[in-house]
Amino acid sequence: MEGSIKVSNTVKWLEDKHYLISSAGKPEVDVATPARFGGRDDFWSPLDLLVASLNACVLSTFVAISEKLGARFISYESEAVGELERSGGVLKFANLVVRPTITVESESEAQKVRHAIEAAKKHCPISLSLNATVHIEPTIKVV
Repeated sequence: MEGSIKVSNTVKWLEDKHYLISSAGKPEVDVATPARFGGRDDFWSPLDLLVASLNACVLSTFVAISEKLGARFISYESEAVGELERSGGVLKFANLVVRPTITVESESEAQKVRHAIEAAKKHCPISLSLNATVHIEPTIKVV
């Protein structure tokens, strides 16, 4: 697909370090500054959302590529971890790791799934947009 896609949302300050993200036709998301920066831990933080966005993008990209390749899988679950580092007085993500566990029925499907997750690494728009090192460390289970 060539061309551009626009994604938009709004953020509204509610109180203290608590905000609300909204986008037309979608549920609102409560967001807060992380507790370690004087905010709250009972809401998603912008840092949480960035890591979750990467995690979900890898899955979305994997599913799209799997469909094109005819790769069938039984289940997919992944953990994502982001590591922030202070460098030059600036705090930023240095490393992000997505660890999907993908279950398939046969070794032939495992090969297709391996190809699909490798392609997802290269085509996930979120990972391509980040300045941090992104690692995808899959585990493929054949049952």
